[in-house]
Amino acid sequence: MFDFDKPLRDEWDGSIDWESIDGLIEEFLSADEGAPYREEGAHYVPMVIEYALMYEVERLSEVSARVIGVVLFGLFPEKVSMEPDAAPDVIAETRAFWQFLDRKYALRNAAGVVGLLNSSAVTRLREELADESNYGMAKSFVMEGMKAGFDMTTQEGTSAFMVAYNARLMGLPPLPNAGALPPLPPVGALPGFFDDDDFDDDEPREKKPGPFGPSYSPKERAEQRKKKRKANKRKGK
Repeated sequence: MFDFDKPLRDEWDGSIDWESIDGLIEEFLSADEGAPYREEGAHYVPMVIEYALMYEVERLSEVSARVIGVVLFGLFPEKVSMEPDAAPDVIAETRAFWQFLDRKYALRNAAGVVGLLNSSAVTRLREELADESNYGMAKSFVMEGMKAGFDMTTQEGTSAFMVAYNARLMGLPPLPNAGALPPLPPVGALPGFFDDDDFDDDEPREKKPGPFGPSYSPKERAEQRKKKRKANKRKGK
């Protein structure tokens, strides 16, 4: 049985116990509440849990309606690069997960979380995600790059947008291959110059949640564990 009072974030290095969390999410996907997400896997629940653990709590038992409100209506609009149209899916999946926790484990605060995640929550999240004044610097950069047509999920796309935008800001002539680049946002759309230090990937993922959520989906992490177990068997471990 999952220990909801167990700390899930290491106090020394900030790492998150994804193995335990993945097990709980897989249990959710096997339950009736998780049936709609069984084939594709849970996408938003890991993000909600990651941001809750990194900014608000150490244990799932401490997650309350207040914490979920901070994550969804504060941290997501500031840090997570997603379109406002994602709001219904975010709310529905998060609600289904806490409905499962309420039914299966009678987890304290779960009913309060479920009560928060109603149709009004969808409207509020959509509005907060659409409000560009909520965006942090990193999210502003990513969203502008996405609007311009750059693949901001890759290092190559991010770097190409950074170089092109900084060149325009400095008034430099277009690069030789600039004709192949998507249109850039107007000068002043972003706050000043950007460099790699603004988006430092050297920190462990758990210490600095990225604009697209956890590094791997529960399904991908489960596949990684299967491969590791098979490799260990071949080695006789």
